[in-house]
Amino acid sequence: PDPHRLGVWLHGIGGSGKTTLAKLLFNRLAPHFQHSAFIELQHDVRIGNQQLGDLLGQLGVESNRHASATGLLSMLDKYVCNKAVLVVVDNVWTSEHLDQLLPRRFGPGSRVIITSRSSEVTSSWWQQMGQQMKQTAVAGLSSEAATKLFHESANLDLGYCMPSMQLREAEQKLLYACKGLPLALELTGRLLRCASAMRLSLQSWLVGRKPSKHCCITRMLLTPKGDCKAS
Repeated sequence: PDPHRLGVWLHGIGGSGKTTLAKLLFNRLAPHFQHSAFIELQHDVRIGNQQLGDLLGQLGVESNRHASATGLLSMLDKYVCNKAVLVVVDNVWTSEHLDQLLPRRFGPGSRVIITSRSSEVTSSWWQQMGQQMKQTAVAGLSSEAATKLFHESANLDLGYCMPSMQLREAEQKLLYACKGLPLALELTGRLLRCASAMRLSLQSWLVGRKPSKHCCITRMLLTPKGDCKAS
């Protein structure tokens, strides 16, 4: 690794996999550091004693819960200035998140990973530390990877309810709508899995039952185009 590089700034739209990538990097790198921390932020959070105390605690520092946020940040700055630490801050929304949470000095060998939806940084922390950080855009998955993730998430065979051509057309439309975003692909696949399970349960329930003029609605649920005629 570059000794002059402190870390990376991962940016991209929501659902692009920034958090997943950050967790993967953290899990792989953490065993090589004696002190490490992973902090997840909410968009409306105000950095205070809780977040700073959590960061200090994960790094192995006991802090006074009654200390001010300024005092905790000063304690953090003094602690990490001569130690190699790994710090991940996920989901940075505002400049204040950086200015009020991260120290200005890190010991040799330290690594910092930041994720955000924005690539525009105006914080004073970035102005001081930005030259040591590398910005990396997290793009959507390739067509092949997106299709594979979609199939794994759906985990079903839709062929029983629609012709193969219709299935392929529907799949391509869904894949196009998801734009290669891992979160969208997973959620869409899981929704299809749930819908398939409901349809199969209804089919099983109807097995052996006599046809009735009142079963048109249920037959419509089991017919792809809903072309059901009352008897």
